Amino acid sequence: MASPDDEFAARSDALDARDCDLSRRYEEYERSRRKLRDERAAFRKKQREFDATIRGLDARETACREYDERQTRLDRALRTFDAETARRRKDADDERRVLDERKATIERDIAERLRLCETHQAKLDRTLVELSTETSRLEAVRDEIREREAGVTARERAFAHLQKRPSGERVLLNVGGRRFETTVETLVTKAGAYFEALFADRWRRSNVGGAVERFLDRDPDAFAWFLAAVRTDGASLALLSAAQRECVAGEARYFCNDDVLERIKV
Repeated sequence: MASPDDEFAARSDALDARDCDLSRRYEEYERSRRKLRDERAAFRKKQREFDATIRGLDARETACREYDERQTRLDRALRTFDAETARRRKDADDERRVLDERKATIERDIAERLRLCETHQAKLDRTLVELSTETSRLEAVRDEIREREAGVTARERAFAHLQKRPSGERVLLNVGGRRFETTVETLVTKAGAYFEALFADRWRRSNVGGAVERFLDRDPDAFAWFLAAVRTDGASLALLSAAQRECVAGEARYFCNDDVLERIKV
């Protein structure tokens, strides 16, 4: 399919050909007109020569009438030619105007499509940035999960080692000078990661009355509320004031007990 520029060029060439044809016809008309002028001059010359001859005069008059008729026909043809030329020029102008309008429409359509392409490109760029950000976030989450899995694996190994001990092994905790008695199982399974590390083999144990004793430099009242929350799965927190629950939250953070912290937030 020809482009609008090619179609416009073809129409322009056709108009140029028409103009050349009209110029040629006009030159022919001028030659005919000059020829008629020459014939009229000859006719006048003969009219002067045969002025005395009536038949010559009649012949010249006949020639003049024929000339006038030819002149009339030529004038009529010239007017027709001028009208046809004006009509064709008007048609050519209309075609040029239509082509210009089509060209302007095509240019506007191309500009609009380019604008849409730029808009889509900008959206794609923003999407790529968002995807890159999301990928970085997911990679950070993946690394965090791997670190947590590594920590959980270490805790599982420590817990498995602790499970080899008797589940009812008693332990004495000296907290700020006050003694608390409980079991290793309660501390390891409920109290938090702090006690999992505390009762690992790398810690030195001392036996007092057959039980393991550890000293903790913490507030005994806050630890008592914390231990009660561990033993009752958080049920005892409802009996505490806001200040006391805040103290329990501090103990839970210190001993790395997320379960008690979640129950306090609820």
